[in-house]
Amino acid sequence: MDLPSDNFLLHFPTKHERNAGSPYVGEIILLFQNINYQRVFTHLVSPTDEDVNPDYNQPNYMYGRKVNVIAATPSAELIPVETTLWDSVNFQGISMGNACRIGNIKNINNYDELLEDIWNRFAPHFR
Repeated sequence: MDLPSDNFLLHFPTKHERNAGSPYVGEIILLFQNINYQRVFTHLVSPTDEDVNPDYNQPNYMYGRKVNVIAATPSAELIPVETTLWDSVNFQGISMGNACRIGNIKNINNYDELLEDIWNRFAPHFR
């Protein structure tokens, strides 16, 4: 997902309206997507304000947050989840548009290593 600017509206599924407001300004959101049947990390973003913005033109993804892009991989340099320490993290229940704090994910005992791993992988792509 190559974006023309460093700001965009990050959409959340309509069923996760309350969850759309949970990331705080200044927190970093790690985005992962399924692209061509592969789980990949694509962006590090951060909310710019606390507002949850409705977009009635997208009934399935009606709520969004304005975010700034901190880092983004070009389409040819996506980061496959399976090549990272995150491969052992159970994303069940936190994917499909959910925002979840790393500390709330069960059975993570290498928090600092996970953060360092993803930070290093995005380092060439910081904006």
